[in-house]
Amino acid sequence: MLTITADTWHEGKHDLQKGMCSASTYGRFKGDLYDVYDIKGTFGVERNALPDHGCWENLTQALTPWHIPAEDIPSPFNIFQDMEIDGKTGRMEMTNKQPAQAEHVDLRAEMDCLVSVSACPWFGKGGPLDILVYER
Repeated sequence: MLTITADTWHEGKHDLQKGMCSASTYGRFKGDLYDVYDIKGTFGVERNALPDHGCWENLTQALTPWHIPAEDIPSPFNIFQDMEIDGKTGRMEMTNKQPAQAEHVDLRAEMDCLVSVSACPWFGKGGPLDILVYER
């Protein structure tokens, strides 16, 4: 449906396995998992600064006008989210690699597509996105 025509990020890989964050995810991180994963030490984020919503809520809300049920929203293409996957156990871990400067990924639609985008509020560090849509 989409072809990557340019990708300037070479420090890591984009993810197709992890899925997306949600209010439920951040709820668990605000609880016992805050200390288990050392959220403050790893990400420098205080427990009360964790977001109350995630990409799941962002995308569900964005797709409401098209009457797409939440359970029909597919797993995302997580651009700039690098994951390490252990080939023996299948365990996934984020590498925390982030673009050091402004990077971009260009996609070309090969057919008519409905595309929704979320600037992930990942541990309160989500930032703005610039999205350009060209018609041919």
